[in-house]
Amino acid sequence: MNTPKNKAQGLYSFPTRIIGSAKYTISRPSSLLIKKSLENGVYPSKLKLAKIIPIYKSHDESDPPYYRPMSLLSVFDRLFEKMLHYLLLFF
Repeated sequence: MNTPKNKAQGLYSFPTRIIGSAKYTISRPSSLLIKKSLENGVYPSKLKLAKIIPIYKSHDESDPPYYRPMSLLSVFDRLFEKMLHYLLLFF
């Protein structure tokens, strides 16, 4: 499974290249964590956090309604979601 190299680092600012170089080391513990999460029906609370940044849409830049929120998830959350998606599709 590929690591999301071109995405923003998100809340914890953890470089994806480190995960990419350690993917064979962390893949087994990560999959066990996801399986336990599914068995217990619990999503890790640290992965529920995101960095919210305002993105300008149009019109008056000084008016808050003309901005939309964008959530930057951590690389761990994105990997968790990808692995969870894979597990749900193929197992």
